[in-house]
Amino acid sequence: MSLTPAEYQKRYRERYPAKVAACKAASYRANAAYYKEKNKAWAKNNREACRDIQRLYRARRDPSMAKADYLRSKERVKKWVSANKERAKAIHKAWRGRNPGKQMAVVRRYQAKKLNATTKWANHVFIEEAYRLAELRTKLWCSWLPLAR
Repeated sequence: MSLTPAEYQKRYRERYPAKVAACKAASYRANAAYYKEKNKAWAKNNREACRDIQRLYRARRDPSMAKADYLRSKERVKKWVSANKERAKAIHKAWRGRNPGKQMAVVRRYQAKKLNATTKWANHVFIEEAYRLAELRTKLWCSWLPLAR
């Protein structure tokens, strides 16, 4: 009985799974840059499949770890944004261009919060005058301080 090369390889992988795994790991370590590029290209061309894989991964994870992961990723994003301000600005601008509806929702939510934060009976003229007066007092008070000069 003669086996085709594909059948032979399949039987070999079934008989020696540990040996095959060790060879794969060694190959990955030796060619890590190549595999990373290859995986990146695949992920770029298969966005939906990547999202499905991520959803399945998150579904299997312990839900109690989700909050800690979220906080860690939020901290990581803050660090990255502070280190790459111009690039982050460009990315955000591009996102706003691609998602005008979502951006408008963000703006409207902000405006609603601002309106709800102000009481209905507030006298806006009086509030503005109070701030103007406080600014004048600060200027007068700070003008004679030795540190202000």
